[in-house]
Amino acid sequence: MAAQVKTSFKPIQALLRENDDVSPVMAQQRRLGRLQKIFGDTLPPGWETLCRVAALEGSTLVIAAANGAIATNLKAYSPRLLENFQNQLEKTSGKKNKQEQEVTSIRVLVQPAISTWRPPTPTSVRLAVQKTPISDAQLADLAGKLGETPLKTTVQRILTKRGAKSKRALTNGD
Repeated sequence: MAAQVKTSFKPIQALLRENDDVSPVMAQQRRLGRLQKIFGDTLPPGWETLCRVAALEGSTLVIAAANGAIATNLKAYSPRLLENFQNQLEKTSGKKNKQEQEVTSIRVLVQPAISTWRPPTPTSVRLAVQKTPISDAQLADLAGKLGETPLKTTVQRILTKRGAKSKRALTNGD
């Protein structure tokens, strides 16, 4: 019969709550998560991916919008949104989260998504192709100005490879 091994491992959430430096951050994250859930329930359908609760500053709920158009719509909609939000808070919070119940205003700020990458357009590709490459003379000049560094070695290697390619092009054409 195998003996059961008792471990003293704690779940990570328990460890984070016990840490004096991290526990206030965890509490704030939980508070913002609750506010985000309530806020998401008060938004018109489809808007939850375009804006989010960013902070609670005193009695002001700070909302981050994905772009200026959404921010403008949120500002116009904010009196009704605030009323709906306060009603939802009363239903869900009870008396234990008094700070959350004291939301009296909404401030909207624009905070675009971090990833703004877009695929290249035909115009940008054409412009990139038209860029003039560095000439061999410019590379040789750069290598001459550099001290004995890995960069100088790399520039010289590029020059050597370019020279070999141009010699091959000349001999293959005859």
